[in-house]
Parts: sequence; C-alpha cells; structure tokens
Amino acid sequence: MILSINLMSQGLTSFRWEHRLVLLITQDENHKLLQQQIVILSEDREGLKERKLHIIHITPSEGRLLLPETDKLSLEKSDFQRFKPDESPFSFILIGLDGGVKLRRTEVVSRE
Repeated sequence: MILSINLMSQGLTSFRWEHRLVLLITQDENHKLLQQQIVILSEDREGLKERKLHIIHITPSEGRLLLPETDKLSLEKSDFQRFKPDESPFSFILIGLDGGVKLRRTEVVSRE
C-alpha cells in the first residue's frame, strides 16, 4: 500500500524529485535497531548512490543526513511526530522521489 504524505519541511522538501529518502526515526542516536539498520545500509553505498537514496536519522531534537554523511539538516521538530506512526521506538520509512511514503516498518529492513 502506498501512502501519500506531504513533505512540508524545507529540509525534506529539497530532496523531492532528486533523491529517495530512508527516514530512521528513534528517540536517540544509541538505539540498537538504528545501529543495526545503519550497518546494513552502509554495506552497499554504491547501491544507495545508484538508487538515489539518502539515509536520514530523525530524533525529537534534530535530523541528520547519515549517508551520504553531512552536517545536520534544517528539519522542523514536527517532522519527528509527523513521520512517527505509533509508539514504536524505531521506524523505517522509505519516501519515493515524489515525496510519497512507499514503505513503513518498525523493525530492521534488509537491503533486498
């Protein structure tokens, strides 16, 4: 099922039509599932580049582009609540080039 979501935040809107996004949403940077997901995604950096994928970690206080690595993004605090679907401590959200949500999981996702 494809869900439509509006990427109103200036930081995320700038990626539309140029990059797909994987949003990794947790309460903090030390979450076990976040670390596992980063390892899995980091194993195929060339594949991420070919698929125009950027990996973004969002916490209640900040958003950070993990792959490719860069400084913090200018995200609104509301991005955490907007994309966090429930009380799950970990969320993986794939956003397509059009800004629509293509996949939403609360567990680690394989590269396949």
